[in-house]
Amino acid sequence: MSWVKHILVVFASLLCANLHAGEQTINKLTINQQKQLQLIEQDQVVLTTPVEGLWSIGHQAKGLSELNYTHANFNKVELVADWQIFSGEMVTDQGTWQLSDSCQQVNEFAGALIKCIRRYHWTGQQTLENVVLSVRWQTPQQYTQVVMPSVVYHGNPSAKKNNPNAIAHLSQQPGEFAQFEEHRLSMPYVSLEWQNKQSMFGAAVHTIPSQIMGGNRADLWWSAGMQYRAGKSEIRLLSGPIGYNKQADRAKVYQFSSLPYANATIRVKPNSTIEKVYYLQAYSGFNKGAGFSEAMQASLAIFQPFNTQGLPSFKQIVANKTRFLLTRYMQGTSSNGVEYAGFNMFDHNYRQQLVMGWAGQSDAPGYALLALGHLNNKQEWINKAKASLDFLAQAKFDSLNGFTVNFNAKPGTWTHHAFKKLDPTSGKYIGDPVSQGQAMYMFAKAIQFAKRMAKEGKTIDTSQWQQFLLKVADYHSQRILQASWQPESTNQAFLVAPLVLASQLFENPIYFQAAVKASEHYANRHIDMNEPYWGGTLDATGEDKEGAWGAFQAFLTMYQVTKQPKYLAWAKHAAEVMLSYTVVWDIDMPAGRLTDHGFKSTGWTAVSPQNQHLDVYGVLTTPAIYQLGEYLQDDQLKQLAKVMYLSCGQLIDPYGSQGEQIQQTNFAQSKHNISQAGENAAADSYRGGYSEEWTVLWITTHFLTSAAMFEEMGVEL
Repeated sequence: MSWVKHILVVFASLLCANLHAGEQTINKLTINQQKQLQLIEQDQVVLTTPVEGLWSIGHQAKGLSELNYTHANFNKVELVADWQIFSGEMVTDQGTWQLSDSCQQVNEFAGALIKCIRRYHWTGQQTLENVVLSVRWQTPQQYTQVVMPSVVYHGNPSAKKNNPNAIAHLSQQPGEFAQFEEHRLSMPYVSLEWQNKQSMFGAAVHTIPSQIMGGNRADLWWSAGMQYRAGKSEIRLLSGPIGYNKQADRAKVYQFSSLPYANATIRVKPNSTIEKVYYLQAYSGFNKGAGFSEAMQASLAIFQPFNTQGLPSFKQIVANKTRFLLTRYMQGTSSNGVEYAGFNMFDHNYRQQLVMGWAGQSDAPGYALLALGHLNNKQEWINKAKASLDFLAQAKFDSLNGFTVNFNAKPGTWTHHAFKKLDPTSGKYIGDPVSQGQAMYMFAKAIQFAKRMAKEGKTIDTSQWQQFLLKVADYHSQRILQASWQPESTNQAFLVAPLVLASQLFENPIYFQAAVKASEHYANRHIDMNEPYWGGTLDATGEDKEGAWGAFQAFLTMYQVTKQPKYLAWAKHAAEVMLSYTVVWDIDMPAGRLTDHGFKSTGWTAVSPQNQHLDVYGVLTTPAIYQLGEYLQDDQLKQLAKVMYLSCGQLIDPYGSQGEQIQQTNFAQSKHNISQAGENAAADSYRGGYSEEWTVLWITTHFLTSAAMFEEMGVEL
C-alpha cells in the first residue's frame, strides 16, 4: 500500500471514530486522491492545497519576482482532541525543515471557519539567507472576484478605468497578483467569490498579522494577497514580498506612485522555529457581490473589536471638539463689502474659507451646534449656528452647476470648488454633488431640529435656510428625474437623504420621487459589485469608503421612511462595504508619534485603495451604523459604532485639535511628512508617522454632528 493510501485509510478511520464519538466533522479538512488537503462546502471543493504540496518555501529568493520555491507534502496525519495535525519534512541540500499544520474547527462561529497553526522548524546546521515562507491555498476557479479590505474590491474596476497606475487592480487574468503588507489591511483577510452553475461560493483566508523575525529589511511583516493562475485562483501569505499591477517588489507609498521594496526575505538561523496563525473559511448561498460579508463576519469574530476600555470618553471628546470648533468661528467684512459669518475650514492664519461639504463642513455646525446648544442650554452656540447658516444660504447659484460651496473671505468671492479653479461660464458641468448633497443634508437637519425646538418653546427664524433648501432641492430633483441623468460615480447618492428630508419638510412628493429613482439607480449599479461603490471622496479616483457611505446613508434613509425590506437589505450591503474599511485590530507601530501616545488603531478607518492612511471619517457614520444595528437586532454593530466613535477620540491635543492622517502602513500623503523624509526616502520611511498639520474642519465637525445625532437618538456612548 502506498503511503498516501495509508494516510487516507488512517484518516478516514480517525474521522469515523470521532463521528461515532459525537464530535463535529462536517467542515474539517479532507484529503483527495492527489494528496491535497481540501475544504468542502455544499459538496463542492472550495479550497485545496497546491498539487506541488502543502508547503512551499523559497530558498535564495529575490522577492516576489523570484520566489524559487521548494515544495513538500505531509506524510503523517494525527487527530489530537479536536485538532487535525498534518506533518512532514522538506529535505534540501542545506538540511531539513520539519513542517506541520495544526487545524481546528472554530465551533463558536456559525460557519465553516478553521484555525490553522503552520510551524516551520529549521534543523540545518547553517543559517539560510533570503528565505520566503508561504501559506498557499487555491480555489478551483480562475474567474473569481477578490476583496482585500481597504485595498481591493472586486478588482477595483473604477480605479483601473480612471487611474490604472495609481491603484491596484485585477482583471482575472493569469499572472496578475496583488500582495500587500498585512498592516495595510483594515480587516486582515483575502476573500474570493465565484458562481458555480446557479450557486454562489466563496472562500477566505484570514491571517493573524505579525512582523516576521529575521527580516532582511527593516520592519518586515508577513504579506497577504492573491494571484490568478490558469484555471485557479491562489490566496497566499508570504513572509515579506509584496507587489501589485504586475510590479513585483514594489510598495504603494504615495497617492500616485510606488517605491522599490527589495530584500523582503528573511534569514533563518539553525534550530529556529517560526509559526504562522491563519484561518480558512468556506461559504455558499449568498447573493452575488455579498461574499465578502461572510468573511467580514468571521473577521469580527476572530478579532472582537468591541472593547472601549481605555478609550477617551464621549463627554471628553465632545467638550474638546466643541472648544476647538468655536476657535474656528469668524465674522467680518470682505474687501468687496460682503459681510460674512461662519466656521473656517482652516486655521485663520493659514486661509480664511467657508467651505460646505466634504473636507470643509462649514455647514455642519449649523446643525450640530444648534442641537447641542439647545440640549445643553448654550445660547452662544445657537447664535453662531444660526449666523453661519444664514450666511451660507446666500451661496451663489446657477442652473447648470447648482450652488457654490466655497466662500473666500478676503475677496468675498464664491466658487464651486475649494481647491480647483474652474470656469462656471464654460458651459460644462463643474458642480460638486458630494459637497452639495452633504450641505443640503445639514440644512435639512437644522430645519428639522428647529421645528423640535419650536415645539419646546424655543423659536428661531429659519426662513433663509428653507428658501435655500427649497431652491437646491428643486434643482437636484428636476435634474435627477430627467431621462438623461447618468451620474459618473456614487457621488450623487449623497443627494438622496436630503431630498427625502426635504420632501417631508415641504410636503413635496417630487423630491421623494427623485430620491427613489437615485436609490434604485445605485442599487442596480452596486449591489452585485460589478461596479463597487466609488467616487465619494474628491481626492481619489476609484473605489472608496465614502462612496459606500453615500449609498448606505441613502438606502438607510429610504428604509426609515418606507420600511420596505429591499432598502434595508441594500443598506446592509453598502454598510458592510463601508465597514470593511474599519480596522479591527491594533496594528503594532514602529517608534514614532503613534507609539508615543500608545495609539490603538481598532475602530479607525482606511480612506481608499488610493489613499491608504487612516482617518476619523468613520465617526460620521456611527449613528447610522448604530441605527442599522437596531433594525437588524445586531448588538455587535451597535457596539462597533461606539468603539469607532470613541477610538477616534485619541490624539486630540490640549487645544482640541487633531491631525488628519495616521500612517499605519508604508504610505504617506502629507506633503510635510514627505518633505521631511527627503528625496531618497525608502518605502518604510513613513509607517508610524502622524500628520497633524492638516487640521481641516471636518475632523472636528464629524464628531459633533454624530454627537448631536446620538443625543437626539437618546443613545449614551
